[in-house]
Amino acid sequence: MKMLGNAIIRMRLSICVVILLSFLSGCDENWDEGGVLLGNEIPTYALNYIQEHDILATEEKLIAFYDVTIVLDATEAALLTDKRVIYHKDNKNSDIRYSDILNVKHSEESWTGDVFIIQSKEGDWMKIEIAPFNGGSVFKEVLMGQLPS
Repeated sequence: MKMLGNAIIRMRLSICVVILLSFLSGCDENWDEGGVLLGNEIPTYALNYIQEHDILATEEKLIAFYDVTIVLDATEAALLTDKRVIYHKDNKNSDIRYSDILNVKHSEESWTGDVFIIQSKEGDWMKIEIAPFNGGSVFKEVLMGQLPS
């Protein structure tokens, strides 16, 4: 009876793996371009979306990009430029200039990944979550490197 129970568990696990792999392979051509990406790694789909939606200001340079979406369509993303941190969602941008940042708190959560809580001098708050194994340490290094000394 115990062997039958183990066989059922293995079969269910195999089915779950097949379903997960089927889902991932069916995402779209961008599925392997996820995680925190630096300027030289940012894919064309993201650059096109950023330009079409006027996310960057004139003369602003994109340094790092993280597409939050599972399908990687850039409709929700965290961006680090040479001037500010931007969170784009629902066709709206929330942003804080680096010179206006009062505090950045970073924590690593086992299920959520890297969580950044950014507070501006004016009292605005921004939360950015980088999923586990998606380059949260890279995002942190770039963000902290942009803050004035």
